[in-house]
Amino acid sequence: MDLKLEQAGYCYRSKYQTVEAVKDVTCTFSPGTFYAIMGKSGSGKTTLLSILAGLMLPTSGQVLVDGISIAELDRPRLRLEHISVIYQDFNLFPLLTVEENAVYPLRLRRQREADALERAREALLSLDLRPEQFRRLPNTLSGGEQQRVAIARALVTGSDVILADEPTGSLDEENSQLILDILRRLAREQGRSIVVVTHDPVAAEYASVVFRMRDGHLLEDPGAQEGRA
Repeated sequence: MDLKLEQAGYCYRSKYQTVEAVKDVTCTFSPGTFYAIMGKSGSGKTTLLSILAGLMLPTSGQVLVDGISIAELDRPRLRLEHISVIYQDFNLFPLLTVEENAVYPLRLRRQREADALERAREALLSLDLRPEQFRRLPNTLSGGEQQRVAIARALVTGSDVILADEPTGSLDEENSQLILDILRRLAREQGRSIVVVTHDPVAAEYASVVFRMRDGHLLEDPGAQEGRA
C-alpha cells in the first residue's frame, strides 16, 4: 500500500494566531521501506505523522492511500486494518493483560475469539515475549517489553503501514536497538512501510530513507545511507 502526501499542509488556528506546522509536503512512503523523519521539537514532525495516520486531515493538499484521498475513506477503519501507530509511551491499556492488549484490535473487528487469540499469541511470541507474560499487566513489564506488546498489537491487524512516534524515546540503549531491529525487519522481511519520527540520529541510522523536518518543510537527507547491516 502506497501512502502519499501531495502538497500537504496543516495550520493550527486560534482566535489569536495561525501556526503553519506542516508546509507543502509532497512525498511517497512505499512498502518494504524503513523511513526516519528527524527534526527538533516544534519542527512539525508529529503533526505530519498525525496527518499520515488520518488522525486529522490536512488543511491544504491531500493524503492519498493507493491513489484515494484519505478524506474519502473511513479513517477509523483505515487505522484498524491498514495503518497502525506506535507511541513513545506505549499507549497500552493498563487494566488489560498483555494478551488482551494484543488481541484488542481483532475484537474490535469482531474476529472469532479463538482465531484472534491465536493470532495475538503468535505475534507476541514472534517478538520474544514469553507465554508466562501473556497474563501479566503491562506495568509489570520492562519498557522494552511493553513496546514489543505495542508492536504486536500493530502486527495482528496486518497493517501495511506502521507509524512510530519516538518509539525508543523512553528506552535504554539496549532496548532501543532491539525495537529498531524489529521495525527494520518488518520492513525488509514482511514488506511493511515503517515510518519513524525521531530526534535521535542513532535511530535514524536504521532507516533506508531519512527525511529532515525543518519549520514544517520535509527534506530528504541526501547523505543518509542504507541502515545497518
